[in-house]
Amino acid sequence: MADYPGFIAIETGEDDGLPLAIAWSLPDGRVKQTLIQPDDSWIKEDTNAMGAYSIEELESLGLAP
Repeated sequence: MADYPGFIAIETGEDDGLPLAIAWSLPDGRVKQTLIQPDDSWIKEDTNAMGAYSIEELESLGLAP
């Protein structure tokens, strides 16, 4: 059985943006990914740190950190 490299990748909206999505590899080589539900304390009214995602998408499709 081959060894697969492990990795984790986190997508943010901007350089100082919120964590929006995460992807990681499993020992068998499969890759898993999900959106991240933002915590209420992360969201500021004056920022667009969610990139191309809407708050509704992140809340309904994402998983809690």
